[in-house]
Amino acid sequence: MECKPDLILGNYTDANIVASLMAKKFGVTKGTIAHMLEKTKYEDSDLNLKTFENKSHFSCQFTKDLISMNAVDFLITSTYEEIVGRLDV
Repeated sequence: MECKPDLILGNYTDANIVASLMAKKFGVTKGTIAHMLEKTKYEDSDLNLKTFENKSHFSCQFTKDLISMNAVDFLITSTYEEIVGRLDV
C-alpha cells in the first residue's frame, strides 16, 4: 500500500482478529463492532466448552475475540451483555 488508512474497523470474530493485526502493523486506530463471544446465544457455553467444541469451535472463537477485544481503541456494541455476558450470572 502506498498510503495507510486512518482507521480500521472489524466486525465479528474473524474480521476483528484481522483488523487487530492490520491496525497494529499500520499503527492506526482500531475499532470493533462487538458481538462478544456470542455467549448470550448459547447458555453456559463458556462453562460447557467441550459440549460445543466439535460443532462450533468455540475455543478458537473465544480466543480470537479476546485477543481482538483487548487490542481495541474503541468499541461499538448494541448491548451491555455482548461485552460482559448475562446480567443474571
